[in-house]
Amino acid sequence: MSEEIPVNGPRMGISVALTLSFYVVVVVMALIQVFGIFRGLSSPVGMDQAQIAREIARGNGFHTKMIRPYAWQQMIGSGRDEPLSKMQDAFQPPLQPLILAPVFKLLEKWSKYDPANGSAMYLLDRVVAGLGVTWFLLAIALTVLTLRELFDEQVALVTAVILVLCQPLWNLAVSGSPQILLVLWFAMAFYLFTKAILRVEEGLSPVLALLGVGFACGLMVLTHWLALALVLGLGVAAGFFVPRRILGVSLVMAIPALCLMGMGWRNYVVCGEVLGVAKASFQSMLVYGGDEPILRDFVSMNPGIAVDSILRKMGLNFQEQWLDAHRHLGAILPALLFFISLFHRFRRLEVNAACWALGMVWLATSVAMALVGLRSDAPDDNNLFCALIPMMTGFGVAMLAVMWARLDFEREWFWRQWGYGLAAIFVSALPMLSTLPAAIRTGIAFRGELAHWPPYLPDRFVRLNSMLAENEILFSDAPWALAWYADRTAVWMPIYRKQFPVMKAKAEANDEPVAGFVITPISAEVKRLTDIFGSSYREWADLIYRGPMVAFKQEIRSTSEFPYNAVYPLAAIPLESTGGLNVMMVYYADKVRWDAPKEVAGQGLRIE
Repeated sequence: MSEEIPVNGPRMGISVALTLSFYVVVVVMALIQVFGIFRGLSSPVGMDQAQIAREIARGNGFHTKMIRPYAWQQMIGSGRDEPLSKMQDAFQPPLQPLILAPVFKLLEKWSKYDPANGSAMYLLDRVVAGLGVTWFLLAIALTVLTLRELFDEQVALVTAVILVLCQPLWNLAVSGSPQILLVLWFAMAFYLFTKAILRVEEGLSPVLALLGVGFACGLMVLTHWLALALVLGLGVAAGFFVPRRILGVSLVMAIPALCLMGMGWRNYVVCGEVLGVAKASFQSMLVYGGDEPILRDFVSMNPGIAVDSILRKMGLNFQEQWLDAHRHLGAILPALLFFISLFHRFRRLEVNAACWALGMVWLATSVAMALVGLRSDAPDDNNLFCALIPMMTGFGVAMLAVMWARLDFEREWFWRQWGYGLAAIFVSALPMLSTLPAAIRTGIAFRGELAHWPPYLPDRFVRLNSMLAENEILFSDAPWALAWYADRTAVWMPIYRKQFPVMKAKAEANDEPVAGFVITPISAEVKRLTDIFGSSYREWADLIYRGPMVAFKQEIRSTSEFPYNAVYPLAAIPLESTGGLNVMMVYYADKVRWDAPKEVAGQGLRIE
């Protein structure tokens, strides 16, 4: 062990056999996650960016088939009242779509999703998941290099094993979310920042290392708009721990600033706003409810601002962060020990500097998360804490080793040397140990047929294609899924129902008739039916209720002014108690679109 982690007894080297065993575990885990238990993409942002990447691969630029009412109104306000088929995305950061596009181009002949080929799994889903796993493993490798510089190989190995056995991080890697790419860029940035600190301690110039940090920070802001919080944290840390503070901060912040200016110019050209559609996300920081109500508002009114409400919102969100801290940190116990390591004085000054630099980044991230607010009931594409997990775990493992060394294991050499590592690995791997065996059995039994249901059933979305004309558009509570799997233009249902006739008229004026609504468990899955009236889809309650009420052999008709009353169930569950069907995914059409009786596969439901 290094001087940072005192132990009593001989130092145990990492054998070649142990290292090879680790690599075997890594390969096996990667194959299991991508081919054994994979159920398709689960991230809405991941699906949205993937469909943009597919359009880039087709030569259409940053065209998007997911239409946010806010973006639609923004396009009209900029003087471009054009068909939605010409909508250019000004919401998603460009880096992940640009990385995916060349890969999709190489696989162009397999880009059409056709479940009739024998598998319900979309091939490009596996491609995106495979790339995500690659980025995750590269992030682990960079974390290991950093910990070797700061501590020793044993701490690095224990940390690597913990990360490889962390199921929440694997779930993130295969979800399609750009967050896993952010994990890689932050691992790169912190590795180079550590190099800069080490060069300062050695009396050498840190300029090249800090330029590398700035380059990695540029990649971060091109990956996720909230990554600015991580960049600001690293910039503040550079001001504290690097000589010639102004130069250090400038080197870290210059490239991200140029990247932001480039995105701002492009957004202004596309939609007349420097912030683009992401302006709604910044506006949401000033009000309750997140950015969904703003993005679904076709009127695009600026929300009112009250300072006391913002402070109260931040206070409540800080409280929620701590209550869910274990989950936000991937259920990795050593990551929580990072906060204790901030109060421990390591012998090497560069280790203390790196520890406090990470603490500053965490503080900046925590403030950003308090402004945005994190969901506690599902994975959140805005959760930046995932980028900090690998390094926080490394410092937590080192802190655990320090505390473990104070225990009396004079006659138990193995436990003195490796006990802390085994304890940390076992506790952190519990989520995987409790879920992976059952997931593998299910994956083997239903190979290629699994999906993230609820709310997504990709093969059911594709069936809509045979029912629609090329120029028709859909409204849905899951437009990202329709854009990705069905390859159709899909508009997010507006927050206010009275806005729909205006949107419908705008679309029809551009020869894009509305073919109906697709309702999924995104809006329909609630604990109590009355919860719908408190949700953001409350003005569409009649559509949401209608499917589940079929289970009780009841029919709820929409208002006479609502023309989409032809019901086509896409997924239903029979209820033995009532003899009815709980329709959990349904397409409401404006007319009869199936000429002959059809059967919903697997449900035994016939549509007349």
